[in-house]
Amino acid sequence: MNYIEINCHLSPSYPAADILMSMLTDLGYESFVENENGFLAYIPESFFDPEKLNNINIPGFHDIDLRITHKLIPDENWNEVWERNYQPVTIGRYFIRAPFHQSIQDDKLDIIIAPKMSFGTGHHETTFLMIYLLDELEIQGKSLLDVGCGTGILAIVAALKKASRIVAVDIDHWAYENTRENLHLNDVKGVEVIHGDVRKIPQQRFDVILANIHLNVLINDLHLYKNMLNPSGNLLLSGLYESDFPKLKEVVVTNGLSVSKLKTKNKWIAVTLIN
Repeated sequence: MNYIEINCHLSPSYPAADILMSMLTDLGYESFVENENGFLAYIPESFFDPEKLNNINIPGFHDIDLRITHKLIPDENWNEVWERNYQPVTIGRYFIRAPFHQSIQDDKLDIIIAPKMSFGTGHHETTFLMIYLLDELEIQGKSLLDVGCGTGILAIVAALKKASRIVAVDIDHWAYENTRENLHLNDVKGVEVIHGDVRKIPQQRFDVILANIHLNVLINDLHLYKNMLNPSGNLLLSGLYESDFPKLKEVVVTNGLSVSKLKTKNKWIAVTLIN
């Protein structure tokens, strides 16, 4: 499969770049690599619509200098693109790297992520925040559901923390395959990976549920997560901005949940909810 790489140059880039990335996600762009001038974004060639790209307008940012160029990335060159742009990242006690990076010899826990086109390499604020909140929980011997698993990075962290049963689900087939690959790269066994959404999971309850996905999905499916959460369980959510939190909180209250913890990073937010 061929991909289109777009190079978005914004001045100033913050916080408009985050808003633009969210807008591009809605248009089908699947992966982002941030740089000092903005970011690169990737979309399958068959989904690329130059007219939609040319007509994009970031609400609330009328004076921003935005320049977008694009080029074709043939399928056989995709790994080369990632090796050029993807750098390791450290989040707390985890060192997250691609297979082509060297491991570090210290007290960090090594996680290998072959990023491909999946979201969730540890670089984005929402993944960072989810790992941060997850690592604060005592989940040894507990069951965990990872909704919108992407690369499977959160399921891998859960396995390192010795969760007893882990289910990872994603509607994107590429993410499904990437999660399976990354589990193998990290020698993680026993994780059930499902292609689909939470409605494809048989009636089960979990001690911990993770969902790092789009705000609209969080709002629409929160009642499903609530019904799948054990009475003393924890529900970790991200994928939204600070300005979106009031919308989410309204649904949280409606479903009888309450906010236990809230973390922010560069205007992005993650929350831990309890019954």
